[in-house]
Amino acid sequence: MLANFDACCSFSLRQEGGFCDVKGDPGGATNHGITMAELATVLGRPATIADVRALTAAQAEAIYKPRYWGAVNGDGLPAGVDLVVMDFGINAGPGASARQLQALLHVEQDGDIGPATVMALAPHDRSWVIAALTLSHQAYYRRLPGYSEFGPGWIARTVRCQAAAGLMVPHGATT
Repeated sequence: MLANFDACCSFSLRQEGGFCDVKGDPGGATNHGITMAELATVLGRPATIADVRALTAAQAEAIYKPRYWGAVNGDGLPAGVDLVVMDFGINAGPGASARQLQALLHVEQDGDIGPATVMALAPHDRSWVIAALTLSHQAYYRRLPGYSEFGPGWIARTVRCQAAAGLMVPHGATT
């Protein structure tokens, strides 16, 4: 739902915070969840740490909309599911996030949330989908090399995301 982009974006921006460049973090220097590599793609030139550091929340939001929300078909997903899918996409990449949803729904895992994925999602209870994706995302993080150092933060974020997504689901809603 287009109206949900702002709420989803706000959640993800709060989780990402501002600039960080932690040694050993697989994302490297990031600001508002935007890596140097992602920013370089957006800018069409190599990005510097200064470019990353200077990125504003408004600029990050402008990147989130097409590259994360649009890439996971946020407008086509039900409220709550859209947040979990987009937020994980910011961390793991939108293709990985889409494939996690597709694996859960037992549809082709092509990384493209199109009509077949949305139709497969329709009969499922949203709260169940959110909970199942949260577990799937946690399992994904546990397999990453940096889990011993960054895992507790990654897992805590999935729990916060699940809680926020649950608040977006009207009581008794399925799709």
